[in-house]
Amino acid sequence: MARNRPCVVMAWAAFVLPLTLIGADADEQEDREAIRALFHQEQEGHRLGDEQMVRTAHWEDFYVIGTPHIDGVSRYMLSGINLGKDYLAGFNYQPRLTTDESGFSSEVNHIAINGDVALAVTQFNYWGPSDGGISNAGHQAMWIAEKRNDTWKWKSVIVGFETFRELRPAPQADEEAE
Repeated sequence: MARNRPCVVMAWAAFVLPLTLIGADADEQEDREAIRALFHQEQEGHRLGDEQMVRTAHWEDFYVIGTPHIDGVSRYMLSGINLGKDYLAGFNYQPRLTTDESGFSSEVNHIAINGDVALAVTQFNYWGPSDGGISNAGHQAMWIAEKRNDTWKWKSVIVGFETFRELRPAPQADEEAE
C-alpha cells in the first residue's frame, strides 16, 4: 500500500485542485459582476438625480484625486485630493435630461481584483451643442473599490489623467428647410 500513496495523492490532487480553481473563478466572477453593478448603480443615481443612490455606492472615507488639464496636457504636479463628502456635496442632484442632440454614456473598460481590493477603469462620453458647433468629449477614471463585510463600494477615484474633446462645426441649414 505504501507504493500506491503517490498515486492516491496524485489522484486526489487531480480531483481537488480543479474544484478549488473553479470556486476561485466563480468568486472572482461574482466580484466582477458586483463591481460592474456598483458602477452602474452610481451612474444611474447621477442620471436620475438620486443623491442617496449615489452616496450608498461610496464608503464614508471615499476620496477623489483630480488632475487638471492645461492646453490638453495632464498636469500631474498640480493634482489635488478631495474628501468624498465635499466631492459628493458638490453635485446638483437633478435628473440628467438627454435629447437627440445631447447625451451621456459611461462604461467599465477593465477590472483587476486582488483579494478585497479592485481597480476599475471606466470611460465617460458626453456630447451636445456647444458654442460654434457640436462638442464630443469624455474622460477615463480609475476607481478603487474595497470589499468590506462582503460588500463592494468605492474607496477612491482618480480623474483627469485621460480626457478628450473635439468640436465639430454645426451642420449648415438646407435652403429647402428654410
